[in-house]
Amino acid sequence: MRIAFIQDSGMNESAALLILSGLLKLGGHSTRLFIDHDERDLFGALRRFDPCLILVAIDIGGHHWGLGMASRVAHEMRAPLVVVGTYPTLELETVLGRPEFRYVIPGECDVAVPALVDALTSKTPDFGAVPGLHWRDIGGEWRRNALPPYLQDLDTLPAPDVSLFEPYPYLLQFGVRRFVSGRGCANRCSYCYNNDLSRRTRSQGRYVRRKSAAPFVAEIAASLSKYPAHHVHMGDDLFTHDPAWLRAFAPLYRRTVGVPFTCNATPMSLTSETVSLLAEAGCHGVAVGVESGDQVLRERILERPARDEDLRAGCERVRKSGILLAAFNMIAMPGETVDQALATIRLNRELGVQVPRINFTFPLRGTRLTDRAIEEGFLTKEEQAEIEREVTAGRFKLRPCFRSPDNALLERLFRVFQFSIMTGLGEFQIRQLIRSDLATRAIPFRMLMLYMERSFFRVQWLPGLQMYLHAGHPLGRTKNFNNFIP
Repeated sequence: MRIAFIQDSGMNESAALLILSGLLKLGGHSTRLFIDHDERDLFGALRRFDPCLILVAIDIGGHHWGLGMASRVAHEMRAPLVVVGTYPTLELETVLGRPEFRYVIPGECDVAVPALVDALTSKTPDFGAVPGLHWRDIGGEWRRNALPPYLQDLDTLPAPDVSLFEPYPYLLQFGVRRFVSGRGCANRCSYCYNNDLSRRTRSQGRYVRRKSAAPFVAEIAASLSKYPAHHVHMGDDLFTHDPAWLRAFAPLYRRTVGVPFTCNATPMSLTSETVSLLAEAGCHGVAVGVESGDQVLRERILERPARDEDLRAGCERVRKSGILLAAFNMIAMPGETVDQALATIRLNRELGVQVPRINFTFPLRGTRLTDRAIEEGFLTKEEQAEIEREVTAGRFKLRPCFRSPDNALLERLFRVFQFSIMTGLGEFQIRQLIRSDLATRAIPFRMLMLYMERSFFRVQWLPGLQMYLHAGHPLGRTKNFNNFIP
């Protein structure tokens, strides 16, 4: 059976989709990825492939594209369509309200999609036996199958099928390969939907799971032997939360793979032992969630437990080890003032951050931060919907998303955030700068961000340019906070 996967852009790589492709190929099926933004005639290419099933993954934040694409597929293609992704998982009733959809699978799809394929190839399909499938019966009524338990032993999964990228050579030539060792996130930040997802799926078993170190390292080594890369990024939300796992991973990775890598960490996990193990393994860079220089905002608005002293201690260990230090930062969160935003610049300097990342706080659908902002009058549902439409249409202008009298200054501060840290501008100078036109005209924010990310991921110039021309700026990524739902 031929299964087609449709993705919006090369920026939204899905680790779950690569594993799903591997599972289907183990069952004797063939798969093909189609990237909408890279196809001059997407539906012509689909018809030439002549799929027996088409899968469209719809992300929270990118759901306007996903719903539109899925609707077109349902109307223009003969092959059945199955809708998956974080949006159908968290906004299931909205998706089921679309009359053109017949098959919807919320949550993880490792069991459900292969079972659906088997049902579709059977002479007497039993859709009621497909775990997690939501499907329309002959009368057009929705039938809902119970979700299966979470797969606990991730070592039983096949290696990610990187051959899925072969029709788009720029993805393989980029030289940076992404791997994920586990599923789920132990943090419960207000701006991320992991909290809602874990709460809804408690009956499915343990939410945070991980592959054993040895099979994971073997997976990376095998993949790089076929598709070489000069850098590896560990795409786990948190890579350093289990010291025992790192003890097994570090010497094995250094000996078997040896390719420099980057990862994400929480400040509390960056103990002396953890940092030493990362350095032993060949870690090039660690990205830490700073988010805000105001501890009250971090704890009350973002619901992150990181204290200033935790950040200082963890980041100091990273710097002393020679590992490049990156930091995630937010600006223009609900109720934030310019003074509080300036504190974030000040803290990044104190921490010695070498790659300060910055983004506007985004009203991600279904998160506690967004719901609270709507309740407290910092955002309306209509404003949120318009922002989502702009993102999907590729016309979203980077800006503060929540109502505030400081928004004009916050927008200018956003553009000079990295520049201010790199140059060591004093607070008085920064205040003068954001009150002038230089903050909007003279500083190429996007190019500066790309330059800094290039140093973190060790991106080479030509492959990086090719990726940028095909997939766009990294800020256009809509697949966030999740590596295990396609």
